[in-house]
Amino acid sequence: MALHIGWAQTEITPERPVLVRGYSYGRVSEGVLDPLTATALVLESLSEEQSGTQTILVSCDLIVITNELRDEIRRQVRQREPKIEAEHIIVNATHTHNAPELRCVEDSTTIVGIPLSELGAMEPAEYVNFAARRIADAIVEAYRRRRPGGISWGLGSVVVSHNRISSYFGAGNTGGHGSRGASAFSTGARRSSGPYSLMYGKTDDPDFSHMEGYVDHSFDLLCTWDEGSKLTGVVANLSCPSQVGGDPFKLSADFWHETRLELRRRYGEGLYVLPQCAPAGDQNSPHPYRKKAEDRMLRLKGRTKRQEIACRIADAVGELLPWVAKCIEWDPVHLHRVKEVRLPRRMVTEAEVKEAEAELPALRAAFEESLSKARALPVEQREPRWYVEPTRAYWVYRRAQQVIERYRRQERLTDEVIEVHGVRLGELGLATNPFELYLDFGIQMQARSPFVQTFLVQLVGPGSYVPTQRSVEGGAYGAVPASSLVGPEGGRALVEETLALLWELWEAGSVSKTA
Repeated sequence: MALHIGWAQTEITPERPVLVRGYSYGRVSEGVLDPLTATALVLESLSEEQSGTQTILVSCDLIVITNELRDEIRRQVRQREPKIEAEHIIVNATHTHNAPELRCVEDSTTIVGIPLSELGAMEPAEYVNFAARRIADAIVEAYRRRRPGGISWGLGSVVVSHNRISSYFGAGNTGGHGSRGASAFSTGARRSSGPYSLMYGKTDDPDFSHMEGYVDHSFDLLCTWDEGSKLTGVVANLSCPSQVGGDPFKLSADFWHETRLELRRRYGEGLYVLPQCAPAGDQNSPHPYRKKAEDRMLRLKGRTKRQEIACRIADAVGELLPWVAKCIEWDPVHLHRVKEVRLPRRMVTEAEVKEAEAELPALRAAFEESLSKARALPVEQREPRWYVEPTRAYWVYRRAQQVIERYRRQERLTDEVIEVHGVRLGELGLATNPFELYLDFGIQMQARSPFVQTFLVQLVGPGSYVPTQRSVEGGAYGAVPASSLVGPEGGRALVEETLALLWELWEAGSVSKTA
């Protein structure tokens, strides 16, 4: 057996309150709904032809993976275990919106000018160091625990995600994640006449036309087995962020917590579960137009939405296991390539910057007024969560300000430089990207990939939406300049770069025996 496999899991729940990332307002954590974890899988091929080829997959219950966190993990791993190829460490986020803020920017010790210490919250830099240390520990542990083993893989189906962007005829007003007539920088509202789109827009509005994009219910499963053909872990890949929600002020792994519990209940407490989010920038779990019927079924079953998703994923695993257990590969072709990719940045237009400049004074005034009101009372007399409304106003103001800043420097910063990984395991391929990539781009990659099955992993990086041209024309939240550094042109370039990498891996070495 030439393939060696090691697993480890660690908890990355902070020990003190933190600033929580996600949604359009600031939150300081007020407890833990369920633990945040990081799961590491080390694959190393030790055959004569592939001696020492390594791939290290890590999945974290976080909203994104910042470059600072990634680089610190790799630095600590190099320091502790030089035999690990740190450049081959792939860290992805599940995109829970109930996880700590990771951005270590210039003003990250405050939130809208309020010191985090005043709110009793840990600074992002401190959490990044804490999480990096724990994750590096897990990687080193997984490496040292690696033993001969095998892999198998299969494709199933699980209904978890739906397109979350509603499109409208443009004949009237509606509401949703941004509403017609609101600031264009709040949640991507459209104010011009004609058809438009909204993220989480109301579908019971007479002006509703259709859901903007496609849905992919595919489920990619990779299983690992020990020498006795006992299941040791699963990599579960689907096009849906872990964003069902719950108490927004409590840390949570979202539906992957219940999924781990359900899979371990069925297949043993020692089972490792490594979630991956495939391209899903325009996807999420709520049903956009059958919510009442869906809620009724949950009541009849006595399940929460998160428990329902967990059962569906576990059912999909159970349907595939008997078949993939028959085709375990003990020495697959194993290749790993990393390349730097330059994508054209989305250019802010004159019309877009003029809109931002026109709105900025009013947005700034609204923020300053909100902050002044919130801080008017002494600390001991303030209401709980007094800081929320100022952060909500600041979030809108800052989005407009950033569009102006981008416009002023875009002649100098024309490219977005990213890291892309490609992995080959026999006839299985894997490719990464750092974005919230709209599903269309993932489908283009899948349709043209040379591999029998291809795992696509997004959020191996700091996020930022990459929308389709259709969505840009609709103007929904993820498709406006304030939400996306890379536009449709960059998305198409990413597709071509990813496919070139996958074909390079396919053509290198011999093809393993078909299962």
